[in-house]
Amino acid sequence: MSKFCGNCGAQQPDEANVCGNCGSVLASENAGNTDAVSTIKSKAPIIVAAAAVLLVVIILIVALSGGGYKKAVKNMMAVQFEGKANKIEKLAPKEYWDYLEEENEDFDMDEMIEEYEEEWEDRQDYYEDEFGKNFKVKYKIVDKDELSEKKLEDLADALNENFDIKRKDVKKAYKLDIEMTIKGSEDEDDGELEDVLVVKIGSGWYICSEGGYFPYAY
Repeated sequence: MSKFCGNCGAQQPDEANVCGNCGSVLASENAGNTDAVSTIKSKAPIIVAAAAVLLVVIILIVALSGGGYKKAVKNMMAVQFEGKANKIEKLAPKEYWDYLEEENEDFDMDEMIEEYEEEWEDRQDYYEDEFGKNFKVKYKIVDKDELSEKKLEDLADALNENFDIKRKDVKKAYKLDIEMTIKGSEDEDDGELEDVLVVKIGSGWYICSEGGYFPYAY
């Protein structure tokens, strides 16, 4: 009995498994190869889905490894205007906190957080008196300029001198202009923070002064 390709119709030798004309798997071939092709096709959506999940994981790792310069602003706002004392430690690199411990034997992070929580009650009362209950702070970064190489080197020198931060760990810095609005049930006010300096030290970003200090950390 003659053997023909089910795809292009070309006649094939009896022993052929693949069409010599178009390359299709021959329909008369045993079910083994057909099943293999079906298995590959059935697994394709799973492979695509797994690749998508892997991509999401990679994006999250990149996003969370230091958080980007916007994370530094978010941490600062959370501490200053939301009273989230648990984020104070994120306002400066480890070398800064190590320096405080070395210079002041009475320094204790937990005690500092407790003190800030008590101070926040007074600060919250002030904001509520000014703007009303349930006040919110919204902000937007409206301008970003990267620090020049020379100024970045000067900043690295200052951070090294102040807190023994390695110069090579000071990788990048931006100056930001931030527009913000404080709004409560009774009043609202707009303002702007100009030339806010954010610096990348190691894998983290922090708000810093040009003199190499962390003004919001303590």
